Amino acid sequence: MSGMHLSRLTLDAIESEYIRAHVKHAGHTPKSQHMSDGERLAILGEEFGEVCRALTYDNGNAEKLVAELIQVAAMAAAWVEYAESVRDARRNGLWSRPYGKSVKSKVPFGPDISEAEYLASEET
Repeated sequence: MSGMHLSRLTLDAIESEYIRAHVKHAGHTPKSQHMSDGERLAILGEEFGEVCRALTYDNGNAEKLVAELIQVAAMAAAWVEYAESVRDARRNGLWSRPYGKSVKSKVPFGPDISEAEYLASEET
C-alpha cells in the first residue's frame, strides 16, 4: 500500500457508509441542499465525538475506531459534494440562495440533480 493514495478498500468503505446513512436518514445527510451548514456541522461534530469516545480507555478498540473514522469521512465527503455543487452553481450563475442559508433554492438542482440535467430540463 502506497502512502500517496487512499486504498480502494478505504474509499469503498467510505462510500458504503455514505449510502447506508443516506438510506437510513432518507437522504437527510450533509449532501442535501435542504440542510443548513449548522446542521451539517452538527452531524460532523457528532461523528467526531464518536471517534473521541472510541479513543477512551474504557471504550477504545481498533475496530470501533476504524468504523467511527469511516463515518466521519463519509459525512465530510458528503458535505464536500454539497459545497462543490454550490460552488459550481454559483460560478455558472445558477445558485439563487446565499450559501449556508436554510431556505429552499429557486433553482431545482443540487447534489441529486446535475447542472447538465437541470439545463437540459429547461430546454424542453
